Amino acid sequence: MKGRYPPLNALLVFLVASRTQSFTRAAETLFVTRSAVSRQIKTLEEFLGKALFERDKTHLKLTEEGLQYSNALSLIFSDLKISTDQVMGLNNQNALTLNLSATVNATWLMRRLPEFEKKHPETTVDFITNSCDTGKEPVDFSNEKMDAAIRLGRGQWGNCHIDKLFDIFVQPCAAPSLIEDQSFHEPRPLDEYNWLHYSHLPDLWEQWATSAGMPELKTKKKNIVLDNVAVATQAAIDGLGVLPLYRTLSNHLLADRRVMPAHNHLMKKAESYYFLCPPNYEKKPAIKTFRDWIVLEAEQFVQP
Repeated sequence: MKGRYPPLNALLVFLVASRTQSFTRAAETLFVTRSAVSRQIKTLEEFLGKALFERDKTHLKLTEEGLQYSNALSLIFSDLKISTDQVMGLNNQNALTLNLSATVNATWLMRRLPEFEKKHPETTVDFITNSCDTGKEPVDFSNEKMDAAIRLGRGQWGNCHIDKLFDIFVQPCAAPSLIEDQSFHEPRPLDEYNWLHYSHLPDLWEQWATSAGMPELKTKKKNIVLDNVAVATQAAIDGLGVLPLYRTLSNHLLADRRVMPAHNHLMKKAESYYFLCPPNYEKKPAIKTFRDWIVLEAEQFVQP
């Protein structure tokens, strides 16, 4: 009969592999070989009787069970980390590290942080930013570099403490110079523009077109793929083409007329942005202070 507890070392290896989404990077982080990481993952999968990763020649992705297990384990190891730091006197109660996407940081949070600094000068916030924001990134509070996170998703993070911040709406937008081209006497059809795409969201245009009742819509011009949200946004501002923007996070661009809608339809995404932290966050004053502040900021942001 199998024991009730899975092998501890395999759990640690799995957490690192789920965080890096790569056996090679996990091996580099743990200072072991890639084959050693693969063996530990295989041992854990055999113990559980479940596949934790989907594998092919070029990609590694968590299965649904793997994602749930990773999120649950991260909370267990987070409790262990916090308790150990408290016993050893290493826990800085007035500092936290926040993990979030570069999109949210650059477009929404950073402009609000000076106000947080004025209200809470005793609290230090450090950042780890992700270039992608797909809604499928795991949450690992066992990582000593991460105390809380802002994630796009559907509120499915197991036993984490979760606060919904705001919803997201998608709308194609472009530079006013492109939309207001005087050679056209009426609004130009969307298929007459270049379409700009985020490499990590390859289906976003298709999702929007289907939501707008135009599932067959394709551009007659170029499809241009960009691997960075900031670069894609700047390309739209500069007039390279039309980009499906996250309206909630880009309202300031429309207010400043740096972009304008290329179509009136707004698609509400199934995912929203959430603030996540360990359920015992009250034990660390910095997390509680920041959580209380950001939830209020989100409420005030959404109300108008």
